Amino acid sequence: MDIPENKNAFMYGCIFGNDDEDAFIKNFKLRSFPSLLANKNNFFNFKDWSFKWEKSKGKTGRIVCFKELGIVNSFTQESTFYGRDLKEGDDEDVDLHMQVQDFKQLGKDLVNTISYNLNEKFNQNLTLEAKNYE
Repeated sequence: MDIPENKNAFMYGCIFGNDDEDAFIKNFKLRSFPSLLANKNNFFNFKDWSFKWEKSKGKTGRIVCFKELGIVNSFTQESTFYGRDLKEGDDEDVDLHMQVQDFKQLGKDLVNTISYNLNEKFNQNLTLEAKNYE
């Protein structure tokens, strides 16, 4: 049996180019979203996240919304049916396959992360933190 290469839940997103004056801060804030979700949910993996803008993907919803409509937090979230990677603290016999309740939990965690990310104080603190890294 072939084991699929892609496991976990993950996202595709967009980033600001070097021509944008505040690109570092904006990209730092964009990356905070999947990082927060990865901390909340065992099936979501930050390392599988991608910001690539392949020419063939130029007409996808996330890129059109980002470039043409100015929707900064424009993502595509995908999930495998296969399962997730083994994580630190997992028992050796843990079931890594995604079940219906895992998809429901991922949805709840996604909505909670969106809500948290919309918090004005959180965004102010995130901007300050990004400036410290710059």
